Amino acid sequence: MNRLFQGFICFILLILSVHGSVTAEIIYMLGDNGTILSITGEGCAVVPTGPGEAIPDYDYIDIWGSSPNDIYLLHPDHLIHFDGLSWNEIDLSSLLIVGDYSYSMRKIDGSSMNQIVISADTYHSMLQKTTRLLFYDGMAWSAGAPFNGFNASRLCTASLDRSFLMGECFDYFSRTWLAAYYQYTTEWSRIQGVDTGNFTTIGYGPMFVTWWSDLEMVNGLPYILGSGSDYDPYSGGMITGLFIMYPYENYSSWALYGTNSGNFLPNNGYRCLWGSSHEDIWLAGNDGYMCHILNGDVTYPLPTLGSIRDMWGTSPNDIFAVGDNGIILRYDGITWQVMESGTSQRLFEIWGTGTVVATLLQDWKIENSPRFIRILWELSEVDEDIAFEVRRKHVSGQGEEIVISGHNIIRDGMSFELTDSGVESGHSYSYCVSYEKDGENSVLFESGVVTVPGAILLTASNYPNPFNPATTVRFTLPQTGHVKLSIYDVSGRLVRTLVDNVLMAGDHSELWNGVDDRGKQVASGTYFFRLTSGKESVTEKIVLIR
Repeated sequence: MNRLFQGFICFILLILSVHGSVTAEIIYMLGDNGTILSITGEGCAVVPTGPGEAIPDYDYIDIWGSSPNDIYLLHPDHLIHFDGLSWNEIDLSSLLIVGDYSYSMRKIDGSSMNQIVISADTYHSMLQKTTRLLFYDGMAWSAGAPFNGFNASRLCTASLDRSFLMGECFDYFSRTWLAAYYQYTTEWSRIQGVDTGNFTTIGYGPMFVTWWSDLEMVNGLPYILGSGSDYDPYSGGMITGLFIMYPYENYSSWALYGTNSGNFLPNNGYRCLWGSSHEDIWLAGNDGYMCHILNGDVTYPLPTLGSIRDMWGTSPNDIFAVGDNGIILRYDGITWQVMESGTSQRLFEIWGTGTVVATLLQDWKIENSPRFIRILWELSEVDEDIAFEVRRKHVSGQGEEIVISGHNIIRDGMSFELTDSGVESGHSYSYCVSYEKDGENSVLFESGVVTVPGAILLTASNYPNPFNPATTVRFTLPQTGHVKLSIYDVSGRLVRTLVDNVLMAGDHSELWNGVDDRGKQVASGTYFFRLTSGKESVTEKIVLIR
């Protein structure tokens, strides 16, 4: 058994067996020459790749995941996915090869396990590139419309309906940097025409943008780090430096991020941004320079040992930074400490699962439909005096937050379910599920941004997955008609027919207990369910573990 898979088993066993107040997290870092590092409760270690190992030996350039059982490694020509059991390559060649052109993947990001976006680009000439996005909606991968003359270097995703990019725009005479966003159902748009080498009305105006440096999500909104100059109403002249830009009023306008000392910061070569909230922002970059903005006050910690390439954190008091010469730094809310990495390779990407309530939470899932959003979670144990609180934030609105009544939560043993029908079609929301015990409130999990579909479509999913001994397939029918729901093995052989009948339009569910049509238990492994209604069909992978 390879060491990486052993690590995952240890992580899973920790969640299943430990009881108390222990927390666990798993963090991955990517570096030059195919270097992959992981940080768990036992410290930092190099992840083996190549022949005889779980992960193929590629020079990966980006990583993203929704949980320890849903992780993606990105190479320009390969996408490797960990599904909780093994690492497998996803073939996207049909989307990456278009006519005479071959696209290379660059960045991956997502808002949930069912909302993932990849940016890819290709050369049309020595000076001109084209960017397109690949989308995963929980069912299948698809490709969006191309953006000619644009090379995206940064990507962040609020939902499938709105992805933000930053990069270079080429023509035969000049090169400029710009920020743009892509809407899944429409086309590309530039953010208020904010291009380098051009003036914009953002700021006191006119503001001149020199370049963009980073693009990151902070509390579900994209924050852009850039450099430029703006009119200073206090001195009557121009001021030059770094600035941060963020959207408001449902993305209809963009504003400069203000501090107690103004909108601009000294240009110390900051190249990366991370924030736990609008009031708590960190910047880092060349020569180890850092900047911390907390409630409008700006401080500059002492420079670190080397240039910082990326930052990521679980909370304001648990932040990581990686950079040149294998440097790994961790912030505990007071100071930055150096961690032993075991490598001298440049580290340029960091991602983690965040903090998991390992003693209690086993699994969670978000399901969305045009009429509701359903939240499901499973615990290892339940005390009779435990009380849950579910908070919903309207991300695509004014950011208002409400508490959903705990009386609407349905319990089935250790599994819990809440259906939120107070959502609007086409709007985006995020959820925080916490529990209260002995007067203390603890967060179980926070969802990514979930978008309610704008039209009723044929949808299906199952929970739990992986499962033992049974799983429930939930599906929504857009209209009344004949429906067939069947289970197949990996060779395409029919294993079980669950439904072959006329059903009414609406929501339905069917239980599969892991037996075939003859009533015999099937072996552990990967299976597929296929739902067919009229001319539409949905196929999903399910995993049985005995």
